[in-house]
Amino acid sequence: MEQVIFSSGERLPMLLDDDDLPVPEACEWFLRRRHLALQTLMRNSGEVLVIHRWARKRRMNIYDRIRSGKQFSEADLTSLIEELSRPQPTSNKVAKLAVSPNTRNKRLSTASQHLLWYIDELIAAPSSGEALRINLTAMREKVAKAFIDAYQSPEGNRKFHKHLTLAQARFVQDALDPEGEILLGRDSRGRVRNFIIVCLLLFLGLRIGELLSLRTHDVKFGAITYVLVRKRNMSPLDTRRRPPRVKRLGRLLPIDNSRLAILLDDYITEDREWSLKHGGVNDSGFLFLSDDGKPLSADRVRQLFKELRNRFPKELPEDLTPHSMRYTFTDSVTKVMRSQGADEDHIVKCLMWLRGDGSPKSQDIYIDYAALTKEAVARFQAQYASGRNSHDVPF
Repeated sequence: MEQVIFSSGERLPMLLDDDDLPVPEACEWFLRRRHLALQTLMRNSGEVLVIHRWARKRRMNIYDRIRSGKQFSEADLTSLIEELSRPQPTSNKVAKLAVSPNTRNKRLSTASQHLLWYIDELIAAPSSGEALRINLTAMREKVAKAFIDAYQSPEGNRKFHKHLTLAQARFVQDALDPEGEILLGRDSRGRVRNFIIVCLLLFLGLRIGELLSLRTHDVKFGAITYVLVRKRNMSPLDTRRRPPRVKRLGRLLPIDNSRLAILLDDYITEDREWSLKHGGVNDSGFLFLSDDGKPLSADRVRQLFKELRNRFPKELPEDLTPHSMRYTFTDSVTKVMRSQGADEDHIVKCLMWLRGDGSPKSQDIYIDYAALTKEAVARFQAQYASGRNSHDVPF
């Protein structure tokens, strides 16, 4: 699987065969889906790659098989579904025997969409005869049913991604503070950049893609500094293999923290300029750069949080990630607004605007309903418990 980079900055995956030639059918399907985010297309390309690995093991050209109108046997479809359920080889390390139900369902969805798309194309082709259309229609029904029957129910007991406590959120800032006592990092410039990154993720609830998509002119300095988050086309100056994208709606967010605004101004005018000169590269316009002047990658930000987890295992949660900041932002703003007496509908609408959500359902994954209902359930159980079943009866 290769990635094609166009002069406009747009990127698309391309599937190559054993002779390093493009697979026309797969590449055409990717072209038809070019309106989707790059991350989605790259995930889809990996899932289509699983189909071709399976076909190669069976010495089969899957598109020739479909064009022939010869039906897939039950053994063929069962074998393909099993292949989609297995982890794909990425290293010599011991891997799990099966992927999670969520990953399995995504692979099944992509595989069925791709195969059914090609079958539909052949059915609609003028060159296909009536007999071939009949066979293809029967094939379509059989493939669609096999994949639908193979879907698994989502995993139960979903682990809720915990937000940080107040003490943990403050500790993360203290650990990266360029003027603090811990001084995590190799040099002062890197510490300033990393501190600003964590503060923006925490104070504004940004996604990592939104953070790394920011340009210098998206920061509006004034009595209150604002950060503009907006969708853009891919930039030809972006050298990252997987450029970050803004998935949510655009918005203008305030930074009501004078020290952070001052550090951000100093970073743009001094540290960022140093990175450009040190790397000897043209200015891409992106706000956060690596030491060599290139746009900072998402992997580097994730590595920062990994270093924090490893360095401070007692002070910080073991599942600390950049997205933990977004959970913390959502949880804390919700609590503040509830304490101010705001009703739930008003809170949801405000959070939708702050987080750029287009639907109220987007909030559900960030709200720990188990924690919210804990007190209510405890009161109910205490009220309805019999005398001998009361919680304060000693045993």
